[in-house]
Formats: sequence, structure tokens, C-alpha cells
Amino acid sequence: FFFVFASHIPDPPWSSAIVLQMMQTVADGGSEAFGGLAIALGKTLVVVVFGYVLGTLRICDPSAGKGLSQFLTWVAFPSLIFHGIITMELGQLSWVVFSCILVGKIIPMTLMVAIVLLTSGARKGERLKKAGILGLFVTMTNDVAIG
Repeated sequence: FFFVFASHIPDPPWSSAIVLQMMQTVADGGSEAFGGLAIALGKTLVVVVFGYVLGTLRICDPSAGKGLSQFLTWVAFPSLIFHGIITMELGQLSWVVFSCILVGKIIPMTLMVAIVLLTSGARKGERLKKAGILGLFVTMTNDVAIG
């Protein structure tokens, strides 16, 4: 429901004006995959800066910010991920990028689990819990923005 209407909304002028033009300039000099990454990171940067400015200038009331945060966390973001997974074309998926992200997550997680298991003085059950949680914390990043 949300994406039927959201797909017809154009990008706001603040997201496409300066930052996206700069990111496109950087992307033109590199490969196609780097161009897509630069544009995704540019959009994410614009949204973060926009939110920071709204909070700093107190344009957005804290209670409105809390309501917006709950809506984004429980409705919009899961809808976006669900829509992305359902409409994904596996033929266009860059398996090299996917593999790099996968390996880039497995290595630090394995290292953290090994470090905790070897150095923690807690009981075995507590050590496994701690290793699992810290291993997940090491790998929790904003990969959704990459696309």
C-alpha cells in the first residue's frame, strides 16, 4: 500500500540538488557499481543531515520526532525491506558485492566470538551468550542503504 503511493512521489529538491550532483560527478569517473554506491550513500547522508538540522533548529517537536521514529521503525522500514526483497531481480544482483559484504561480516564476527570465548572468565553458558551478542554487535551496520 505504502509503495504504491510512494513510488509516484518525486525526490525532494533538497535530495537531488547539490549532493546528488556531486555524487554523480564522482560516480561518472568510476565503475557502475561504485556509481550506485555513491548515490545511495549520498542520499543517506542528505537524510541524516536533514534530520540533524531539523533537530538542531528545533523545527520538529520532540514528541513528533518520537512518533515519526516509531512509524519509521515499525511500519515504513519493514515495508521498504519487504518490498525490496519481493521485487528483487536475482539476475541483476551483483554477487561479487554480495559475497564481499558476506565475507566482511563473517570475518569480524568470527574473530569477536573467538576473542570472547578465549578471554572471557565467565561460565561456559554465559560466555557463549556474550560471544554471540558481541559478535552480532560487531556486524550490525547500515547495509540496507547500500541496496
